[in-house]
Amino acid sequence: MDVPTVLIVYATKNGKPDSAYRSVTNYLANEFDKSGRVSPVVADITDPIYRQAIASGKIPSSTSPSAMLSLNEAMDAGRKLGAEFVFFILAAPVATNLTAEGTLYRQGRSVWKDRQTIGMSVGDRVDADGAALSLASTWASKLFLGPLKDLSSKPLIPTPPPEPGVVAPQTPDVNPTPVVAPVDWQSPIAAALKANDNWTAVVLARSAVDADPTDLSRRKTLCDTLVTVGKPQLAAEEAADVATWGMPPAEWRLRAAKAYLSAGDSGKARTQLNEAVAREPDAPETRRLLAQIALVELEPLVAIGHLDVAIRRDANPDGYVLRAIARAMLGGLDGLMSDWHQAKLMPKFDAAARYKFAMPVLDRVTAADITETRDLLAHCVVNRADPANAETRDRLEKRVKARLAYLSETGVPTVNTKSFDRFGLVQRVLVQSLQSVADYLENGDADTATEARIDLGEALKQLNTARELFAAENESPAK
Repeated sequence: MDVPTVLIVYATKNGKPDSAYRSVTNYLANEFDKSGRVSPVVADITDPIYRQAIASGKIPSSTSPSAMLSLNEAMDAGRKLGAEFVFFILAAPVATNLTAEGTLYRQGRSVWKDRQTIGMSVGDRVDADGAALSLASTWASKLFLGPLKDLSSKPLIPTPPPEPGVVAPQTPDVNPTPVVAPVDWQSPIAAALKANDNWTAVVLARSAVDADPTDLSRRKTLCDTLVTVGKPQLAAEEAADVATWGMPPAEWRLRAAKAYLSAGDSGKARTQLNEAVAREPDAPETRRLLAQIALVELEPLVAIGHLDVAIRRDANPDGYVLRAIARAMLGGLDGLMSDWHQAKLMPKFDAAARYKFAMPVLDRVTAADITETRDLLAHCVVNRADPANAETRDRLEKRVKARLAYLSETGVPTVNTKSFDRFGLVQRVLVQSLQSVADYLENGDADTATEARIDLGEALKQLNTARELFAAENESPAK
């Protein structure tokens, strides 16, 4: 049985050709050729089969090889070439991205469609050709795993059977074929990253994927490299795409979610995690990531719900520390200390591992508590006898003391000691202010209310200083 033909056609919505997109067709034809599953023909004058079809009149001369075919013209050309498949690429050029939609038609009927966006800029350089190669290899991999998976792979040139002849006497092979060592594609990427040559690292990682698109370890390295060089959004999109291939989807959705979180896009991270939860509801790592999103969005009760599930399945120290953060936000001092105790019993425990995540979250809660304390003080002056005043004051004090307890347990990276000391001072000054509020509720002394206001202003001033120090401490060094 002959290998079926696929006609590869390129077009753009605005009708203007773009060399980066045209090169996708040739790279895709090479991938098809290597597979031996289909025989590619590119709708371009450079393809000998297509050129011959125009010269012989099989394809009308009005269908110019320098112009792009419409979908109807592509279908007509496919029929006249006897192509069972037509792969139609519709591109929408964007300045820094290679964006295209590929649709596979079989005997005139659409059987598969995929849209891809691949960044062409790495640092201050543009690698349109590398992006085109990556797009082609990605599409080829997905097609071979999808609509073309049942086609038999055939060699491009059949090997004829050996002719009978005189059998030569066997002699020892004095020049045996040397064993080819496996290609080391990882070390050059690591070396480029170590040298801070981010552009080269990304190009090498993409090239490694292009060399073997179905090798998931290469895909993981590409994602990790993109995150390392500060392109987490691209890493997230790569991982989210692999999750749709029928590979281990939960693992890749988690990878995409982590990258989206690094990019500050908690909405897309949650979308990926919800998909993962739908497939494996109680997966511990998924629950921990959902808890992390809930904490960022100041929903500690939601976070605790996720972490309770995660800890039952996997007593990971990170789960306990995240739950301690949630309890510090709520004022649950006893539970917080219990979680720290459990975390410290575990061999992989790192007290400072969550420091840079916890501080911005607790900062926002502290700012909210300062605002609520100010409102409480104003209400106390107007209506000191309201019994709700004492309840609100006690609740605020519990939260502040829980944060102080968290700070007493957490490890602190050396670079963050100044902001840490200042942040602790904020909590202690806020406790003093709340104590003055309690004294005012008891005795009604105006001077006591004034002291509460002064302490509150000082707490806000110190909080702003702590923020500035923390931001300066965490600035990336210039490269």
